[in-house]
Amino acid sequence: MASWKASLGLGVAGLLGALLVTAPARATSVESLPLPRLVREAEAIVQARVLKTTTGWGQHLERRAIVTQVVFGEAQALKGTAPRTLQLFGGEADGLRMTLAGQPTLAAGDDVLLFLHGGAVECPFVGVWQGVYLLKDGVVLREGRAVVDVVQGEVCLARDGEQPMSIGAFLDEVRRAVARESAEAQASERAREVPAKPGVCGTCPEERK
Repeated sequence: MASWKASLGLGVAGLLGALLVTAPARATSVESLPLPRLVREAEAIVQARVLKTTTGWGQHLERRAIVTQVVFGEAQALKGTAPRTLQLFGGEADGLRMTLAGQPTLAAGDDVLLFLHGGAVECPFVGVWQGVYLLKDGVVLREGRAVVDVVQGEVCLARDGEQPMSIGAFLDEVRRAVARESAEAQASERAREVPAKPGVCGTCPEERK
């Protein structure tokens, strides 16, 4: 009887787990982010090749979950420091599948450009799918569509017959956005360091004289 109850309990737990991972409990609502904001919110921007991925049970934000470990081979940081590994929520293990709505998956051999948050977060990609670009066959892909241009900071995705933007041209746009963000941050820092001049309030005796 105990064995039957244990089996039943495991079966119910497995069914509940399957319901939980297929339900839209982790659906995400994400606003559209222009390139300058992607750059500003990213702690690291990394061009890398995925060396391998492994999926299994682990800890994600202090709870047990299926996670995917991504290992990078060649990597170059356009901002911040390029990580050697990255953990993503989700994957498949023991017949169960967990997903985070909108979060792209990475596969061995992928050449990617990633905009990454720092620290412990639900999804490491800035703007979820907006922070992942696949570099393939000379063009840049996001959500399976080619990038054709960057207009006033907005990343434009291809429609029928539009000429895709080259990888080099898109990376140049990102580098320029990084340079602008760095220059703005330095200017803001210098402004904070400038001491206030006496009498600028208009009420000091020195100013009234």
